[in-house]
Amino acid sequence: MKSSDNSCNNLLLDVRQARRHWYLLILLAGMLLAIGLSGLATGLRIFLFCWVLLWTMLAWHRQSRCLQRLVWQGDGAWRLQDTEGNWCAARLLHAWSAGPTLSALVWRDEQGRKQVLLVTPGTAPEPGRRQLACHLRWRSLASC
Repeated sequence: MKSSDNSCNNLLLDVRQARRHWYLLILLAGMLLAIGLSGLATGLRIFLFCWVLLWTMLAWHRQSRCLQRLVWQGDGAWRLQDTEGNWCAARLLHAWSAGPTLSALVWRDEQGRKQVLLVTPGTAPEPGRRQLACHLRWRSLASC
């Protein structure tokens, strides 16, 4: 049985940036407090302080160039757009969906970098999340 025309349309999902800044700051403060209160040697505490601060800076930088839009084309190709407006082609490596509420996707883009996106009610509108979840559920069965 051939899939309907609706399942063969392109999927376009606009992604909002989650307001995770305060989560990151709370996590940073908790880790630094735990390191400071631990009974570890001073040199090891200084090393861990530096490592946590570096990790936080990298996470903050990575968050600033997150994905803003993704397009799945009927031929199975993915196009990703970052917050700076740059488009790149990508190949979907892994995808998992728990209905329209939560989806996790991992791509390898044309530069060889991994792109990860967690789609939640705070990051995408409900119709787009529903369409994405449906696509992820039935993509192997669709023959567009």
